[in-house]
Order: sequence, then C-alpha cells, then structure tokens
Amino acid sequence: MSALIEDDLGNERLERLLAGAGHQLRTPLNSVLGFTEILLMGLPGPLNEEQRRQLRNVRSGARLLETTIDNLLDLVRIESGTLTVRLELVDVGSVVSEVCSNIQQFADEKGLTLEVDIPAGMTWCTNRRALGRILVNLTSNALSFTDAGGVRIDGVPGDGVGSARVDIVDTGIGLPNVERERVFEPFERGSARGEDGRGGAGLGLHVSRRLADLLGADIAVDSVPGRGSTFSIVLPRRDR
Repeated sequence: MSALIEDDLGNERLERLLAGAGHQLRTPLNSVLGFTEILLMGLPGPLNEEQRRQLRNVRSGARLLETTIDNLLDLVRIESGTLTVRLELVDVGSVVSEVCSNIQQFADEKGLTLEVDIPAGMTWCTNRRALGRILVNLTSNALSFTDAGGVRIDGVPGDGVGSARVDIVDTGIGLPNVERERVFEPFERGSARGEDGRGGAGLGLHVSRRLADLLGADIAVDSVPGRGSTFSIVLPRRDR
C-alpha cells in the first residue's frame, strides 16, 4: 500500500498531501480544545460539577484524537520512506520537561503523580522531535493504564561508551509475558488492555518503536501483571 502511494504521488507530493491533511484535521480539533478551555475557565458563566466533568471528558478525547492524528501521519511517512531524522546532540532533560508540561493535566485529572529524575547535562545524539514523540506516546500509554500511584521518568546516563537509557515506570495493570512484544503491533492493545476503552487506537507503541528504529535505538519492556510496567528507550551514546 505504501509503495503504491509513493509511486502514484512521489515523495514531495506526498509530503504536501500529509501537511494539508494534518492542517485540515487539526484546525477543527483546535477549535474544540479552545472552546472547551474557555468553558472550563468559566468565562461564559459558572458551571456545575457535572458540566465540568463532561467538558473534561471532551478535552481528554480531543487530545487523544490529536495524538492519534500525529501518530497516523508519522506512520504514513515512515512506511513511505519520506520521514527522515537528522541526528544532533539533544538535552534529554529539556525534551522530558516539554513532554511533561503537555501531559501533566492528564495525570492531574486521573489523580496520578508524574515524577521526573533526569540527571543534569544528560545528552543524546538523537533527533529532538522523534525522541519527544516517543516519550509522549510511552508516557501517555503509561498514564492510560494506571489507576493509582503514578508514572516516573528516569534518566540513566551511559558511561561514554555504552548505552544511555530513559525509563518510563508506571504502577499500572502490567503485561503478561506473551503480550510484551504484541503490544508493539499496530492497532494492538493486548487482551487485558483497552477493555474499557483505554489506550486509544493502539498506534502509539508501534509508531514509537518504528521511530526508535530510525534513531538506531531500541524500546525494551519489563512488566509484572498487576504491579506495573517499565518501558525503556535505549540508545547508544556516540559522537555527533
């Protein structure tokens, strides 16, 4: 399918099509998010608690749709070969801070903690946007499948020769061994995951692994059912 798209359109035309599609999808979505925030701020008038709860649900659904759109567009670019990444030295702590600022509200609405422990000066030779997309997907996934406790993002610097690592640790429902690789398949959420509608379209983990491949990185999983999971981004440290 991706080969046919590329043959029919060419890379440049495909990029223009994706840019236009992304704009058309995001414009009405941004309107929904904007008006929802105005209502929640109480600018048109006071709301009762049930109205606020329903509006928060609308906001959460719109943000989930926003992430799904980004993942779909990235997946099409990856499959068609039009997504390229330029490696550069990236401050991991600053990327994590941006990610947390974008999803902190999600954690707050669920009553979960979102903690960060990234050593100062931790840098990777990687791509800032791709790393940010992976972290958004993995952290959002962790929050989606956690009902009590929270999520912690830990940085483990390499020794200058070996690998550096970022761990996303949650206290959620966990994964049985047989599903640890299956959750990286597109539209797959696992037998115990997504039963109540959690976890979105099942694209985030798949896109994250595909982006990690482009970076020469890996995503590893350690999980105990009922106790939580750790998703680790592992990237060799190397000179620019």
